[in-house]
Amino acid sequence: MSAARHVNPALAAQVRGLLAGATPATVPGGVLLWWGATELPDGGVLDQAAWEGAYVRLENGALAPGLVPPLPALLAATSAFRPDGELPIAIARFR
Repeated sequence: MSAARHVNPALAAQVRGLLAGATPATVPGGVLLWWGATELPDGGVLDQAAWEGAYVRLENGALAPGLVPPLPALLAATSAFRPDGELPIAIARFR
């Protein structure tokens, strides 16, 4: 069965229109998570893989380059910490 047979053209056009309208004015935080899991962790302890996964979702959802620093840059900044220890990092935006 072809995936194209399951596409609703009207819904696909609506989603494309909404994505085309995603700008800093319509998405004030500048990050739009619209594909896959959109829930982000909220205050729990994550292992490295789960944390990187959440961070990459933020990075991929950024509407402008540089809004979310690339993961390798962030990992380089934390290289002095023990790889098997906890590292308190919070990702937040405050007005």
